[in-house]
Amino acid sequence: MTDLKVEADPAELGFDADRLLRVDRRMSRYVDDGLLPGWLTVVARRGKIVHLSACGRRDLEAGLPVEVGTRWRIFSMTKPITSVAAMMLFEEGAFDLTDPIHRWLPEFTEMRVYTKGSSLRPVTEPATEPIRAWHLLTHTAGLTYGFHHAHPVDALYRAAGFEWSTPPGKDLAACCEAWASMPLVFQPGSE
Repeated sequence: MTDLKVEADPAELGFDADRLLRVDRRMSRYVDDGLLPGWLTVVARRGKIVHLSACGRRDLEAGLPVEVGTRWRIFSMTKPITSVAAMMLFEEGAFDLTDPIHRWLPEFTEMRVYTKGSSLRPVTEPATEPIRAWHLLTHTAGLTYGFHHAHPVDALYRAAGFEWSTPPGKDLAACCEAWASMPLVFQPGSE
């Protein structure tokens, strides 16, 4: 797959090699405790790899070890990537963390919050404050997912076609309109 290899002395780029070994020891405990089948760690700075290590199995049934070229299926990586991009914009002064998101998405101006009832007859109240940028970054906005199956609002998401993906034919703008039309699970910032 790739020719990953250590390219620089960790100290040259501001790392302590002994402390990097602590990462390996900690990650190895996940394998030893049966929490992960295996892992691959790569630490780089300024485009140069300073630490590379692997542990465990990439295929438990076949007993195949993790290798530098092991391919990984990873989930929900849009969240940290988007959060880093947002914080870069924040550092540049493009927005404040307290800005309400209706500044950019006006459909989120008058949100309602579920209080009781079923997914067929939800009872709602007005949100006591707007969803703010920091609520989205900390998952405290009150939005949910259809696949959770834990709350009546989750059922509303599923009924609108949001269980494991977006409804066919809906672009992001249409999805935002649909999400804003459904009640929040809790008041923004309260959970």
